[in-house]
Amino acid sequence: MTVQRRGKTRLERERKATRARAHSHYARVRRLRATRAQRRTAGALAFAGAFALGIAAGGADIPFWAVLDPSAGVAQISVFGHERVDAREIAGRTGIESDVAAAALDLAAASERVQSHPWVRAARVRPAGDRELLVIVEEREPVAVLHAQATDSFWAVEADGTLFAPVAVEAFPSLLRLETGSPLNRGEPQALVVEALALADRIEAHGIPRPDALALPDEGDPGALGWRFRLADHGPEIVLGRTPPDKRLARLAALLVARPVAARSAERIDMRFRDRAILRTADTTPAPEAQPSPSRGASAECSARGWENGPPREEADHEPAVVRGCAAPPTARVTVDSVTPIEMGDWNMARNEGLMVGLDIGTTKICAIVAERTAVGVDIVGIGTHPSRGLRKGVVVDIEATVDSIKAAVEEAELMADCEITAVYAGIAGSHIRGINSHGVVAVKDREVREGDIKRVIDAAKAVAIPMDREVIHVIPQEFIIDDQDGIREPLGMSGVRLEAKIHIVTAAVTSAQNVVKCANKAGLDVIDIVLEPLASAEAVLARDERDLGVCLVDIGGGTTDIAVFQDGSIKSTSVLGIGGFHLTNDIAVGLRTPFDEAERIKKKFGVASPRYLASDDVISVPSVGGRQPREVSRKILCEIIEPRVEEILFLARQEIVKAGLEDKIPSGVVLTGGASALAGMPEFAEETFEAPVRRGAPTQIGGLQDVVRSPMYATGVGLVVFGNRQREPGGHSRFRMRDDSIFRRVRQRMRDWFYGEFE
Repeated sequence: MTVQRRGKTRLERERKATRARAHSHYARVRRLRATRAQRRTAGALAFAGAFALGIAAGGADIPFWAVLDPSAGVAQISVFGHERVDAREIAGRTGIESDVAAAALDLAAASERVQSHPWVRAARVRPAGDRELLVIVEEREPVAVLHAQATDSFWAVEADGTLFAPVAVEAFPSLLRLETGSPLNRGEPQALVVEALALADRIEAHGIPRPDALALPDEGDPGALGWRFRLADHGPEIVLGRTPPDKRLARLAALLVARPVAARSAERIDMRFRDRAILRTADTTPAPEAQPSPSRGASAECSARGWENGPPREEADHEPAVVRGCAAPPTARVTVDSVTPIEMGDWNMARNEGLMVGLDIGTTKICAIVAERTAVGVDIVGIGTHPSRGLRKGVVVDIEATVDSIKAAVEEAELMADCEITAVYAGIAGSHIRGINSHGVVAVKDREVREGDIKRVIDAAKAVAIPMDREVIHVIPQEFIIDDQDGIREPLGMSGVRLEAKIHIVTAAVTSAQNVVKCANKAGLDVIDIVLEPLASAEAVLARDERDLGVCLVDIGGGTTDIAVFQDGSIKSTSVLGIGGFHLTNDIAVGLRTPFDEAERIKKKFGVASPRYLASDDVISVPSVGGRQPREVSRKILCEIIEPRVEEILFLARQEIVKAGLEDKIPSGVVLTGGASALAGMPEFAEETFEAPVRRGAPTQIGGLQDVVRSPMYATGVGLVVFGNRQREPGGHSRFRMRDDSIFRRVRQRMRDWFYGEFE
């Protein structure tokens, strides 16, 4: 038993020793593996650090193989994304030669060299593997070919209107061909080319075949025919003129459907007339072998006109001239130019019913805006502007000069909108404008507010003492109160026994208002209503949430600065200052001793509200008066002349807000509009003066020619047509008083309202 026990004990000791040796071996193996892993991790971190240093040093485009092997060179360049440009040409533009050390390559510079190719919009040079580079290019896509007739060259055109590369016209037979005689700049978008591309799309949208060629209007020739194109399949040439041709395209499409044979047989169709289209057909036939000799007087007339071979064919924009007795020589061919006018007045009649016209009679310019009513608002279809010569500080001082300016602006708007203007909404401003708040109370009949109750309470609120030399032009409800419940905007149909109204009354000098109407009437226009210009501007530039929260509109025009404060969706205060952009221009003219027109140009091009907003102190050339030589003046001096006047305008505007007690009730801040507000640095300067957020306001939420009128200088004109559109809404009532033709009519209407109010 003892031997067995001892033998077992020895065996166990040997087994334990063997296990101990094995554990020790495995531990050494694990330590060795951990050491190797630590070495690999340290090596990887060292390599990553070296690569990061390479990136920080500007070698972000250096591939791994270039870092590990600086002596390696480029053996292959692969090009992707090219169709029209040859791959060898792109590879050559990289400027990278074979067997050049890859670590020394500047791949960013190579990308820029490839991108300088006229047909390449974007390019990127990247490493693709061992000794290989990858060049990825994005080519330009031409949408048209422009023929520059002055140089007889053809250029490829992108969708954004950029002329980017000379081409052969036969290489792109399916693209639209544009014809122009005016020089255009290469390498930058051209507004006229963009307009031409949009016109081609509109032609197709009106159901007219897309033209193969389109002639651009010649900006340097006022008597040019404007937009022209030829119908497909050798059809007639269409003349649209320079004005926006949307309505003329619609009339052309109707003409092609109504008279297809006559339209197709014509050589030219002139759509520039308001009430008709002119079809011109030229028939050239051989002259007879023997013709009677012209009379002596006729021959003399032909010689005087310079017609050696008989009367020439007339241009399409003139009526054909016929000189009887002027015959062509026997070998000539006789050209007969027949004109067929097609009356189209009925087509315009229905359109005129939906038009509204705003007439902004300002101190520096008179602007007529024509708008067409749509399902969602208004579309601007015509604009006419002309310098104003008969006003001073918003008041008419020369009726004849004002009438001439109104006629010129209206004629331009009529030509652009292709309509006849007979009635307008006219704006009024001037330092004679006064605004007051009033309050009225009446008892409600039958305990339900009706239209008669609203009229009575407004009449009660209007019962204030107004001097005989002043006239009420606006009565604007601010809010209604029913049985001490305030904040009511529309009381119609509500129950109550006591109705109160808070209103804002705007008055103007009788003579000033009458002179505005008289000038419009002498220009052949009826005035539907007179609208205070800051209220009209607010219709175009203010958002609804700004009116509800509280905002101040400052309209800095040519001769006046108009101020209107809104809160809770209604007007709270209006005032007009007799100072504006005209005074800025006058200060520049006096300070720099330059003509007034040149001072206006310098103000618009180089003016800044304050010298501290100047990016650089440039030197500008200032023409002198009396034929003297121009002078070089620092731009900082110009801004030092402008700054005091701008500071005065903004300070006086703030004083008006403080006087009305509304300084703390405009959390939305101040909105600047009007032509003078376009001066650079004006919003920043105004923020310092008003100590409130300031933005520059331009007309929004309109269609049609919105890009043209999206400027502060058109805010009043656009606001007038927006106001007119609201008056025409079904079931809507104007917030402004409509002007009656005579005192008798006003008295008769008041008696009728009283009669029906008593017996309804």
